Amino acid sequence: MLHLPEVFPDETFYSLLARISALNGMSNHLQVFRELFGHPSPTSIVNASGGIDRFCDLTRGAYGTVGTIRCRMTIYPLLAHLNVFPPVDGQANRNLATWLDGSAFDYSGNTRNEWRQCPVCLIDDETYLGVSYWRRSHQLPSTYCCPTHGEPLRRFTLPGKWLHERFWLPHELDAQAAAPDSIRFKPDVSKALATIGNDALNDNSEPFHADVIRNTFYEAIRDRHLLTRTGKIRWPECLDDFNSAMHLVSCNPTIPEWSIRQLLLGLQGSKTDVPIQHYVFLVYWLFGTWKHFKLRCSWVATLHYPSGSLPCRKAATNSAEKEQQSLLDGYRQVCMNYLQHNPTASRSEFLKQEYKCFRWLLRNDSKWLDSHFPMPMKKGSQKDLFNCS
Repeated sequence: MLHLPEVFPDETFYSLLARISALNGMSNHLQVFRELFGHPSPTSIVNASGGIDRFCDLTRGAYGTVGTIRCRMTIYPLLAHLNVFPPVDGQANRNLATWLDGSAFDYSGNTRNEWRQCPVCLIDDETYLGVSYWRRSHQLPSTYCCPTHGEPLRRFTLPGKWLHERFWLPHELDAQAAAPDSIRFKPDVSKALATIGNDALNDNSEPFHADVIRNTFYEAIRDRHLLTRTGKIRWPECLDDFNSAMHLVSCNPTIPEWSIRQLLLGLQGSKTDVPIQHYVFLVYWLFGTWKHFKLRCSWVATLHYPSGSLPCRKAATNSAEKEQQSLLDGYRQVCMNYLQHNPTASRSEFLKQEYKCFRWLLRNDSKWLDSHFPMPMKKGSQKDLFNCS
């Protein structure tokens, strides 16, 4: 029988798994993924993916449904509330992956690959809880101070080797792992950014449609007279206005100019991949607070999109499901065609010939792939080295 601890306020899913592992004396962290996620032979935390539904079943709903975990222990709420990318070609909610897919799982959406922790929270946690934990609101790339205490966050850069060894909690890291401090935000700006991120994570209201969110940003830029008559962005004036609001100098490396350009191009429909969580910077620049931003979204939705004029969320979801099914059928057919012409082919040969198809099926339809290309049996296990029988 597993001992399942309560979820602490603002705790990340990674942090919860670390405490479950420690509380149950799991010497090997991969045991968590074998027993709770159904991965038969995981090789690393970093490579583990999927299995949240199995986790919910085996814990008998102690942490709620998949949706509950997504909203309570990941950065999904912020991604949903700031999603400026409308569904394209049936792909709804682009870039909204939130956990268990490599670095997004380990760093909780922090694109700088840093682990962040407030020193005051650490002392309070160890005093009152006996253990420290990772908070969602600390890990956002726009957060440099604690939204509760206003203290600058300690930032850790964990070597890749460490991530393959075990789970890590804040009190297990020392100052030698701390990243160099290059922050140039003023304290009031840092606190405002941290507060916006925290408010977004705890916003339980229904997210607005991507068109509404995008146009809310765009209209705020227009109100600052930063658009030409044809609707194009005045780049020099726009960047100067942003830097002035953020109290940045042109040489500040904290927010590279190209990143701001990408964010603004995303508002114009550019297909450039932009981390959605970075739009916290634009919320502060254009609105100042999360509450003001949501009020403007409501105004835009009411004024420009009367009832029934926006695509239904359910319709967008159904469209995405149809697209997923179409991909599934297509890649399965590629696999079947390959087997028809190469009936004796091995799994590795299929991988070499149809790499993209193999990787997609491995991530999205692994059971079907395994049934047609079974995993090769392991030989020469070390446990048999000294078998004299």
